[in-house]
Amino acid sequence: MSFTKVNQDPSGFVKKGRTEIQLEVDQIGKRHFLLKFLCEKKRGGFGMLMETIHSLGLHIHDATITTFNGKFLNILKIES
Repeated sequence: MSFTKVNQDPSGFVKKGRTEIQLEVDQIGKRHFLLKFLCEKKRGGFGMLMETIHSLGLHIHDATITTFNGKFLNILKIES
């Protein structure tokens, strides 16, 4: 597994080269979270997100995925 250093500006966007990622996490219960993840559509990106969530020992209970303007919006209900 490799990691790339990213910079985050005050708007909440993470910039890595030309890719912008917006991430929001809200706690909705003692062990439940809502993860909102907006990023550019890239081949393999969703799979990498799922692998990362699984490697952290988290479980996805519900997922809504929407595409628009070449971007993905993933809204995931996660249990820790």
